[in-house]
Amino acid sequence: MRLRVGVCRAIVLTSLIWMMIDVIILFYFLDTGNGRIASKVAVKLRGDRRSEDDLRVQANDFVDREAVEELGILLKNLTFERNGPGEMGSAVIIDPSQQEERIRKFKENEFDVMASNLISINRALPDYRSSKCREAARKYDVTTLPTVSIIIVFHNEAWSTLLRTIHSVVNRSPLHLIKEVILIDDLSNRSYVFVKSEVNNNIAASS
Repeated sequence: MRLRVGVCRAIVLTSLIWMMIDVIILFYFLDTGNGRIASKVAVKLRGDRRSEDDLRVQANDFVDREAVEELGILLKNLTFERNGPGEMGSAVIIDPSQQEERIRKFKENEFDVMASNLISINRALPDYRSSKCREAARKYDVTTLPTVSIIIVFHNEAWSTLLRTIHSVVNRSPLHLIKEVILIDDLSNRSYVFVKSEVNNNIAASS
């Protein structure tokens, strides 16, 4: 009986010693002072999955710098804030001192671009649908509706108007129903190289 107790004690003691050795080795490899080894362990644990830093660096490789600069210039004088001119269909008042420029821009675009540029890209409008139409819409089960492709055709369109149209589509539509937004440039002689990235950014921000 004493022999069995001694054997059991030896087995337990040996097991504890090996556990302590395993813990010491584990902490040694994961210690911050062994950055290279810890990095290899982390990569092994992560497998082939890419970290957020990897994805961020890779995404930046595809940024069109020229498009970003041009987009920044075009957005400089536009606003995304609410409660400004044109909000909920309110009037847009142009300063009389800008009348000459207003007429010149009107001839270029065949509509009041100056007023469009003063209206928020993210502006809201009243719901002009009839009560019956609104009631019918509330009964739709949007989870069963098919996805749609939205096609926007433009020719030398003012940037504020085009961008407001895109925002209206994204802001007022269930995103899971939008399969794609197709912008067709109908032989414009203006540059719209930045439009695709702007559409992607708008949809991502709204997701």
